[in-house]
Amino acid sequence: MSESAALAPPLIGHRQDARALAQNLVRIMDTLQLYQAEVARILGLHCAQVAALVQGRARLNPETPAWIKARRLEQVYAELHQRCGGDSMAMYRWLHLELAPLGATPHRLLVDEHALEAVLACLQGPRQ
Repeated sequence: MSESAALAPPLIGHRQDARALAQNLVRIMDTLQLYQAEVARILGLHCAQVAALVQGRARLNPETPAWIKARRLEQVYAELHQRCGGDSMAMYRWLHLELAPLGATPHRLLVDEHALEAVLACLQGPRQ
């Protein structure tokens, strides 16, 4: 599926889900201090596409690779929020702390290595 198909107008039945997902991405970006370019890399989109999501001019289509990655990013955020008791600074620090089980910072793995699953597994495992 092409990258532009990921941002086509949402289907009627999925409009609320797509809107909520875009709003959640904005909250995740704000809380974790992620740049639009970083979120674009995590989701496999262009920066302009993430900007359109943030501005409410576009929504992700369900079941596209970008949608699935965005849902996984929501899970990472939820697990991190729970682990850190909702403390946004603690969440930011955890993302930028090199963790032995991962061999890198979770931030680097998310942005540069496309390793959402590894970061999620680390969060769901025993505390470091």
